[in-house]
Amino acid sequence: MKFFNTYNSYLIALVLVCFSFNSLRGAHLVGGEMSYRCLGGNSYEITLKVYRDCQSSATQFDAQAKVGIFNHTTGALIRTLNVQFPGESNIPINTISSCLVVPPGLCLKQTIYIDTTTLLPSASGYDIVYQRCCRDPAIVNIIGPGAGNTYYSFIPANDAACNSSPSFNNFPPVFLCINDSINFDYSATDLDGDSLVYEFVTPYTGGTSTNPAPNPSPPPFSTVNWAAGYSISNQITAAPLLVINSVTGQLTGVATGIGKYVVGVKVKEYRNGIFISETIRDFQFNILNCQKSIASIFDPGTICNSFNVTFTNQSINATTYFWNFGDPTTLADTSLALSPSYTYSDTGVYRVMLIVDPFNPVCADTSFLNVRLYPKPKAKLKVDNLIVPTYEPTITFENRTLDLVTSLFSDDEGGIYSPFTKETIVYKKEGYYYPTLIIENVFGCFDTLTVEVYVKPEIYVPNSFTPNDDGKNEVFLPSVASFIDYKLMIFNRWGELIFKTTDPKQGWDGKGPNGKILKQEVYVYRILYKDPSGLSKELYGNVNLLR
Repeated sequence: MKFFNTYNSYLIALVLVCFSFNSLRGAHLVGGEMSYRCLGGNSYEITLKVYRDCQSSATQFDAQAKVGIFNHTTGALIRTLNVQFPGESNIPINTISSCLVVPPGLCLKQTIYIDTTTLLPSASGYDIVYQRCCRDPAIVNIIGPGAGNTYYSFIPANDAACNSSPSFNNFPPVFLCINDSINFDYSATDLDGDSLVYEFVTPYTGGTSTNPAPNPSPPPFSTVNWAAGYSISNQITAAPLLVINSVTGQLTGVATGIGKYVVGVKVKEYRNGIFISETIRDFQFNILNCQKSIASIFDPGTICNSFNVTFTNQSINATTYFWNFGDPTTLADTSLALSPSYTYSDTGVYRVMLIVDPFNPVCADTSFLNVRLYPKPKAKLKVDNLIVPTYEPTITFENRTLDLVTSLFSDDEGGIYSPFTKETIVYKKEGYYYPTLIIENVFGCFDTLTVEVYVKPEIYVPNSFTPNDDGKNEVFLPSVASFIDYKLMIFNRWGELIFKTTDPKQGWDGKGPNGKILKQEVYVYRILYKDPSGLSKELYGNVNLLR
């Protein structure tokens, strides 16, 4: 029951999530069309539909749409209709893929300019024109994709029969999925019952970035330039090619290339086999990689001594996520993040669930992962001495760890012991050593403990001293242990004895036998002694007298 409660909470939360889709952002028109309806008495209702994306900041709908009416033969301007902006509305972003769900916050807007004008029957007929910039510059199937648009319709010559142009029945799909089959009804309706024929058309251009809302011009119109590999019969990357049934208007094909494409469709009207008029719609299609999502969670393995887990999402083709962390102590163990973190209240094994694209049951996918949180063991090592002299360099180490399965001990002298209980190590040289104990418990959790031990020399001899009456480092005094027969001698560079003592606590003050202050120089020391075992030893070297 907890999952269903949290899942419903997710669906509610999803409504509040604002998604972004950069491919639609910007200041762009995405399509439009022009049509008309004869009202009788030489009166025509002109309808102009224009579409733009909701995020546009620059390409707003015109406060007055300038619709030009021209003599079809001469191109002479008959009149310009300044059609007032009627307001705008959101329109559904149709999709034709079961695995494509449009994120909330994305939409298209449309405005429908409508005006009525009187046009007497003409031997030439009339062209109705509206031009506006700009298209999305990211369109891939035309050269100079930022160009504008021309929406156009035609009233036939000598229109005594009061003709109405055909109008499209359905709003085209904005999103298409790569490798999904397209099967869209692009049919139109003609109020006069005329025969309709469908075909692709190269879209017209009109308006520029410097003159985005020009005074309309009569035909012939400039058309977009198809990019390499595209043409009027191959308007998007598809296999099989995108085709339109000339009789039914059914649009079919399989889009195989991701990108934005402008597609032009024309419906031609025939009466008794004679061409009467046509309506053209050009519209931007967006081909997306919206293949079925695959949910996947990276397995971090056993987690020791931490209740916090950061989850790594390895899902493919997913855009939204719902996590349930399997914590039975709370209902608040969910997240919508890509790769969230969660802190559990105790150790244990938790069943984690990830649903990708969960708002679309047809295309959602689910992955489960058992997260294992276990206590970390505590390595304990008993050391009998941390500092020993070189004449007695033995140290005993004892493993005092509880609840271990395996153990390994390195004495930092080249010895490795596993399993390890207790060992006495003899260190052969003076210096610092870092023996290490590694232990593992039944859950596979490890702990490492390193200690520092020091094998100190029998005698420590400084290499410099400064007898300058500042109270610091005034004498040369080796540090010695409890030795017997101790004797310290100092010689100058010519080998002359200038100081000697048998008192381990007496140092040399930098003066000669007669109390003369000696100059700054390097002197030689010689130390004779017997260690506690009675072995005679000798030590000599240099000392710097600094002033």
